[in-house]
Amino acid sequence: MLNLIIADDELLVLNHLSEILVWEDYDIKLAGLYTNGKQVMEHMKTQPADIIISDIKMPFFDGLQIAEFCFENFPKTDVILISAFREFQYAQTAIKYGVNSFITKPYTKQSIEDALLKVIKKKNSSADIFNSFSSHIEYQTVFSDIFCGNITSDEELEHIVKNLNLPCTRGKVIDFEILNFANYINKDWKYGELRFFNAISTLSFSKTNTSCCSIVRAESNGFVVLALSEHEAEIDEYINKLGVSLKSILNVDCSVSSCEDFSSLSELIGYLNISPTADNDFVQKANAFIAENYTRDITLDEAASVLCLNKTYFCALYKKYTNETFVETLKRMRLEKAKDLLVNSTVKVSLIYELVGYKSKPYFYKLFKEQFGITPVEYRQIYGNME
Repeated sequence: MLNLIIADDELLVLNHLSEILVWEDYDIKLAGLYTNGKQVMEHMKTQPADIIISDIKMPFFDGLQIAEFCFENFPKTDVILISAFREFQYAQTAIKYGVNSFITKPYTKQSIEDALLKVIKKKNSSADIFNSFSSHIEYQTVFSDIFCGNITSDEELEHIVKNLNLPCTRGKVIDFEILNFANYINKDWKYGELRFFNAISTLSFSKTNTSCCSIVRAESNGFVVLALSEHEAEIDEYINKLGVSLKSILNVDCSVSSCEDFSSLSELIGYLNISPTADNDFVQKANAFIAENYTRDITLDEAASVLCLNKTYFCALYKKYTNETFVETLKRMRLEKAKDLLVNSTVKVSLIYELVGYKSKPYFYKLFKEQFGITPVEYRQIYGNME
C-alpha cells in the first residue's frame, strides 16, 4: 500500500481533497493532511511518503520547495502539484525537481484521479522491471546451485521450494547445441561470447504459476537449461518457444542434443550428487581423453560415453572436481599446444589452427587473442625460437 500526504493552506480545500477519492480503492493510505510545507517536511523526516499532493502556493515552504526537498532527500517520492493557470510558469522549475504530474485549478475528481494513476503506473512499471530482473537472477542462481551440486540436503531443498514457490513434480535438464557456433560468432555476432550468453540467459528465463526454467550452464557451443513444471507439455512448449525466440531475436539456430527427465527436484539432486568411487581416477581419465583427442573434433557426448556416464552427470561431475567445464579444458589444452608450436616449431602460423583441432582459422585467431592478448603471429615474433 502506498502512503499519501496532501497539503493545502485552505482548510476547506484540504478537506475536500482528502475525501475526493476512496483512497483504499487505489491501494493508498492517507498518511497526513497539512496546511504548510514545513509540516510536510517534518513528516517526511520520520515517515517518508510515496506520493505528495500539494498546492504550489503555501506559507513557510511552498509546493516547489517541497518538490526540491524530496528531489534531494527522497527521490522515490512522487510530487503532484496543484496550481492556478497563472502560476503555471512555475512548471519548468517543478520539472527540474522531478515533478511530472500537475493539476490545474479548478480541479475535478477526474483530474485528481488521472494525475494519481499516472504516478501509480510509473511506480508499478519501475517495480515490474526491477522485480523481473532480480527474480531472474535469483532463480538462475538457485537453479545453478542445484545443478552444480551445491544443494545436497532435503532440508535445503524444502526451504528453496517454499521460498521461491517452485513447481517440483517433474523436470528436465535440456542440452541445447548451437549450430555452426564458431561461424555465427565470427560473422553474425560482433559483441563477444560473454554478451552472447548474457542474451541467451535473458531469453531462456521463464516463470509462470506452474513452471520455471533457467539456464544453468553455458559452454562455447551450447548451453544447458533446467526446466521445472507440473505439466510435461508445458516444458515441451517452452523448448519450442525458446528455439523460435533465439532464431527471431538473435538469428541463431539451436537443436536439443539431449534431454534428461526427473520426476522431482529430490531425484535430480540425488542424481547430481552421486560421488564416483574414485574422484581422481575420473578426472585423470577425462583429461587423458581430451589430451589424446584434442586435435580432432571431439564432443562432450563422446567424452561422457567413453567414461560410461550420462552427459548431464559428466558435466556436473567434471565441473565439480576441476572447476572448469569440459569445453574450457579442451580450449585451454588446444591453445597451450598452439603456443608450444609457435615457439618450438617451424610450422606455418596459418596451419597451426588445424593441428590443434580447430576448423576455422578466424575463430582460432579470435580465441588466441582473447586468451593471451596478442595474435598468434605476434606471439611467434616475440617468443619464437630464433635459432
